[in-house]
Amino acid sequence: MLKKAIASSLYILCIIVGTFLAFEAWLRIKMYYIKSDPYEIVMFEKVHDRISELWLRGYDDRKYFWGPPYHVYLNRGEDDQRRIEKIHASSILPSGEWHTPNFLRSPKEVEVSSYQVTVNSLGFRSPEFPVDKSEDVYRVIVLGSYPAFGSGVNDDETYSSYLQKKLQKIYPDKKIEVWNGGQQGTTSINGYARLIKEIPKYQPDLLIWDFGWVDLYFGEDFVKDESDQDFEYSLKQRTLQWVWRNLTFAVSSRLIYHFFNADFRKVLLKDWRRLTSKAIAFCKDNGIPVLLLKQRAVIIQDEEYQQFEDPQSGVFFLNVGQQFRDGTLKPTTEMRQEFWEKPNWLTEAGYKQGDEIPDVYYWRVDAIQLNRFALEEVASDITELIKERRL
Repeated sequence: MLKKAIASSLYILCIIVGTFLAFEAWLRIKMYYIKSDPYEIVMFEKVHDRISELWLRGYDDRKYFWGPPYHVYLNRGEDDQRRIEKIHASSILPSGEWHTPNFLRSPKEVEVSSYQVTVNSLGFRSPEFPVDKSEDVYRVIVLGSYPAFGSGVNDDETYSSYLQKKLQKIYPDKKIEVWNGGQQGTTSINGYARLIKEIPKYQPDLLIWDFGWVDLYFGEDFVKDESDQDFEYSLKQRTLQWVWRNLTFAVSSRLIYHFFNADFRKVLLKDWRRLTSKAIAFCKDNGIPVLLLKQRAVIIQDEEYQQFEDPQSGVFFLNVGQQFRDGTLKPTTEMRQEFWEKPNWLTEAGYKQGDEIPDVYYWRVDAIQLNRFALEEVASDITELIKERRL
């Protein structure tokens, strides 16, 4: 009886494993030979290995100043003052000017992929603004990760820059300031540290909270000391994290990849939820209205953001990513022309003008980040919400 049960179990296991391997084989045949999806070709043939190599470098041995590895921190230990002080210090951008390559593009395309980064004396990717605020100033402060920073685009092409221009047209009697406090590779605890340590003294009329991009992808502090071990996850959770990271490069199917990592994601989501809740509570206590922004590639469900929405207390939610996923926004002739004027992230995979390319890919400056046209659309959506809600 036992032998029969073991044999049956092995038979079922073989069917499951065989089905999995067959599915993987078909996906890879499609990817490498049929080439049905430009994004998959670029990500799996080009970008994944390049990103992995950059992240394996030490923080002080980065290939590009604005490239990985970054100071990524777990959304834990927010009540530990020593930890918050350290995170806050690493969350303020160094002032200066750079012309930096986009690490998500081919190293052969440095000239056509480089972009301008200018950081003011307060550590914001913005023009110099006085800390003292006069009565005619309407001040918006943005805190967030890659999309908020504007990875891959110039200073005047971030959504913060576009937002300032659009609001100025609507409110000509006000002096509009939008401070870009975005930072690549950061989680909510970076925003929380900066929020509680310095943001109230700037007296913002609105805080845009743009996190969620990185929060569900890292399971440890990337730069840590011994005391940070107090905030690490359990052995079980770290094992799940190891599985997650390795499946990234081994599995073609996103569905299978996310299935195997569902349990670990629940742990990360719980921490994101707690940090977001504390940030909002702090803003309410200090009378700062908050706009929770959800970007295109964020995998956190809308419902998670909506649970914090409270218009009566000045907390709002806006999903600015849906239109870039479902194809409702159509690229203009100008966009298409500019896209093909020089090498782009699709030419790296052998595509050329005239090939059949899904519309959603024209909105990207590389395989992952939005381009200037898309970021201007993001600014337009935020402007409409501010106008509608009379913020």
